[in-house]
Amino acid sequence: MATLLQKYFQKGWLKFGNRQISAQDRLNAGNRFYADFYKAGIVDLRIPNLEKPRVDGGNNKDTPDFVLDARERFNKAVLSLNPEQSFVLWQIVCLDKPVYLAKNKNYRHSIEVLKEEICKSLDVLFYHYWGEPKTQDPHKIVSMISEKAKNDFEKWLKSICCENK
Repeated sequence: MATLLQKYFQKGWLKFGNRQISAQDRLNAGNRFYADFYKAGIVDLRIPNLEKPRVDGGNNKDTPDFVLDARERFNKAVLSLNPEQSFVLWQIVCLDKPVYLAKNKNYRHSIEVLKEEICKSLDVLFYHYWGEPKTQDPHKIVSMISEKAKNDFEKWLKSICCENK
């Protein structure tokens, strides 16, 4: 069964954000974040009863090293995110639940903003886990605006400049 993040990947929602990072890279970053979350046992974390006397020979002696390592990796990943990004990834990646948006006149815009927030959050995770992506021209800046929108904007700008003369 596909996770919510995989469904978003299949819909093409993970193609926004930094053009140096592919949608597959974002999916991999989200999957690694979930793997650390799962291995860390965050969901199953129980608070010990400190009033109860500790007796040797019990099943819950110490937390295994791989769990502690996963917790440390997960905590560092969460700290690399801002609060909004943490919320989005917690909801979508860890809990596998969608972020519900109010269905009003701005619904389509809100969906686009959510897509961009998901991608920016996964970009931060990508950088956290694997560092800067290798590119042929690291100084090249790619605009997120389409060529048609750019041409329309230039025509509009020229019309304003010409009208004022």
